[in-house]
Amino acid sequence: MKKVFFIAILCMVGLISGNAAENRWHVYGGANLSHNTQELYPGLSYGWGAGGFLGGGYEINFSKYVSLSPQLEINYINNGAWTKNNFYDFYGNHYDWRGMWNISIPIVFNVRVPLSDKVGLRIGAGPYVQETFVLREYAYQTSNMVTNTTENFMKRFNFGVLGEAAVETGQHWGYFFRTQYPFLKETWSRKTLTLSLGVRYTF
Repeated sequence: MKKVFFIAILCMVGLISGNAAENRWHVYGGANLSHNTQELYPGLSYGWGAGGFLGGGYEINFSKYVSLSPQLEINYINNGAWTKNNFYDFYGNHYDWRGMWNISIPIVFNVRVPLSDKVGLRIGAGPYVQETFVLREYAYQTSNMVTNTTENFMKRFNFGVLGEAAVETGQHWGYFFRTQYPFLKETWSRKTLTLSLGVRYTF
């Protein structure tokens, strides 16, 4: 059994290395705006918060039109969960605010449409998993910001879906818009819609 497993690994390595010339590495980065979509009560919702992201990935090309791209990303998400309600004190207006440093693993399925010899459109979508490793929030009933890194795994973990649209110029540069939303509702990043603009360089 071990020999069969070892041979299977060698075959996979051989297949990957044989197609390595067709597959390409890339790095990317950009800025994001995030919004906690929870409605406090009719007519009152949270604002938006600014953040950023930096990542890299490996694009597996099945053809010049279709590819799959596993990625590894570090991002900062400010969920924008604050209000300006005169009936609340500072903590009441900010009790659900969170600034989160995350590690994310998106897996994006891409389809490309050439627009000209040097310009193309890429449409991508797929799942992602995310783990928050540093959380900034306000201490209970105060305006003091504190750092939390010790909460249990299920508070820090989330997964969701993302979609991308990109304009690619030439063989290296791409400019993309991304939207993503998590599924789990009892975590730090719950109900947080994130919109991103980024630049990607492909080697």
